[in-house]
Amino acid sequence: MNRQITPDVLGDLMGNSTVKQESNKASEQAPYKAIKQGGNKATIKRALTAGGAVKDAEGADEPKEKATFNLPIKLLGELEDRWVEIRKISGSKQVSKTLIVETALELAFAEFDTKKQESKLYSKLASNKAIKQ
Repeated sequence: MNRQITPDVLGDLMGNSTVKQESNKASEQAPYKAIKQGGNKATIKRALTAGGAVKDAEGADEPKEKATFNLPIKLLGELEDRWVEIRKISGSKQVSKTLIVETALELAFAEFDTKKQESKLYSKLASNKAIKQ
């Protein structure tokens, strides 16, 4: 997957973007090359960490990438409702829908890693016939 680099028009006008753009291009494409070449988790994580890192809610540097998924409207409504409820209960405006989704996935994956086929994630996928048994 090759992403096109957004041109640095202001940098071009100021006369200093060419060198920076070339070095950024290699670091931005590294994660995609690692994935495409079948790199393991450590290789991909190293390539991602070399790119731009974003601070998460706890302040740790964590590389992030925007992703698009299709979710049922009902589930999106439930996410919105839970987000508002969690923010009210906690009194924190730091809780984002992204953080909720990240946390839910981390919890589901952690349970799957320990329970495998007995995990809620696997069971739900099997009951939705996403997994042939």
